[in-house]
Amino acid sequence: MKELHEIISTAKLTKVGNIIGNFVLAHTTEACFMTSTELATQLQVSEASVIRFAKAIGFSGYMDFQKYLQQCHLETITKISDEIVFPSERFAETLKPHPGELHYGIEALKIADASLRSVFSLNGHQLFKEAIQLILQSKKKYIVSSRSNICLGSRLYFILKQILPDVYTTGLNTGTAIDHMCDIQKDDCLILFSFPRYSKIDKVALQMAHDKGASIILITDTNNTTLPALADKTFRIDIGSNTFFSSQIGINFLIELFGNGISREIGSSLQERLQHVDYYISQFEIV
Repeated sequence: MKELHEIISTAKLTKVGNIIGNFVLAHTTEACFMTSTELATQLQVSEASVIRFAKAIGFSGYMDFQKYLQQCHLETITKISDEIVFPSERFAETLKPHPGELHYGIEALKIADASLRSVFSLNGHQLFKEAIQLILQSKKKYIVSSRSNICLGSRLYFILKQILPDVYTTGLNTGTAIDHMCDIQKDDCLILFSFPRYSKIDKVALQMAHDKGASIILITDTNNTTLPALADKTFRIDIGSNTFFSSQIGINFLIELFGNGISREIGSSLQERLQHVDYYISQFEIV
């Protein structure tokens, strides 16, 4: 990939173009996640100037330039390949020397930032709206998670259970996901978490919901190519890390966004529900 500094320094730019270019070079990590409007506002120039700048340095438009910037940002991070899934092999990678590598905590912070931002860069706002409506319109909501993903399903269950009726999870009780999903119907919804190392139960549960005609929301990583074909809505999250286990930071952010978005759609009636629950919870002397 051609160096960003070379691309900008060799281009014939206007005075405004140079201002934009200098900012991008000095603040690449920040700029790669800014929209053309945000960048224009930051520099007090027109959005048209930002778009012209992107074209002047050889890109088809600002979106094309932004993707390049994000790739540049990722290349500065010492991240273990997502294709390495076995913990022992991932740990072996952490023992290898990486010239120019920062302190592992700083690297982890940069990776976490990329993971959080991937929630929006990989999934459009329209997808969020459609998924939230799908959940609200469904009769029963089944949450399936397995192995190390059980904590994710439990977290979403805890949040949705406070907001909506008829929310069920397969991760808290005895029995398999299939046992808990045996009554799923076409008016219901399945929310399934599937991340490495994948379990076959994910595919079986997905197939069962698909066969019954239920709506399916799949939350997975960027490398999963088999399960999305069965889902109505698929959210992809960057789970990259610089250690032997995958990062769940972006996934937990997505879970919180679901709770936030759904609660706003429900409105004032949710307050009554929460007050009703609080009345009894307070008797446990929980503060």
